[in-house]
Amino acid sequence: MLDIFNKFKVTRTSLIIEPICANGKFDLQKITPDHSLLTWEITLKLRESNNNAAPPKNNLKTKIKYDIKNLPEDWLSSESAVNDINSIIQNLEISNITQNKINNMYDEFVNVIKTEMSTQLSSTVIVFFDGVNNQRRRCSERQNYIPIEVKLDNGQIYSDKDEVLDKWKCDISNMFNRNHDSDINICENDVDVLYDDMLDCGLSVEEVQEPNYAKCTY
Repeated sequence: MLDIFNKFKVTRTSLIIEPICANGKFDLQKITPDHSLLTWEITLKLRESNNNAAPPKNNLKTKIKYDIKNLPEDWLSSESAVNDINSIIQNLEISNITQNKINNMYDEFVNVIKTEMSTQLSSTVIVFFDGVNNQRRRCSERQNYIPIEVKLDNGQIYSDKDEVLDKWKCDISNMFNRNHDSDINICENDVDVLYDDMLDCGLSVEEVQEPNYAKCTY
């Protein structure tokens, strides 16, 4: 590590002041410090950068997804695929069986399958973005699974967006603002309800204020 430092040099302060023509203008005995300046050179070994290299595209990762549900009738029946598989089988039969050779033959068989998939099956390229984009993608996928339809009290099913939102709003409001009679009916119809006074009682104002006050004191 020390070999990158070289050409050490000690320069007196008076020699530094001379180039700025300060002699005769100031009392150098009062303003000149009593120490010298140590200088040196550093040799850095830098690799040449490839200016033609393409910049990274937000760390995108891709994966090829093949449609394996629709295999063609001539799957693995082409002349090249049959010859490759027969060659692998023959090498497996006549060679000395070792784990290393088995692994190599398995890799060859996988390459045959990959070649057949790339030529015979339809495929799509899936792009994996960073964590934020993946989170947005998952949220979008969940929204696709949420049915935009509701069943009203009269048994009819509506898919109108305004009707659905109004129904959801009404159901959530009733869930948190039930009267005493409706709560009793729900408890009577549910045989698995567990009662706990500490958990089922309402929240007091003090319970909400105390933790928030504690957070503000940090």
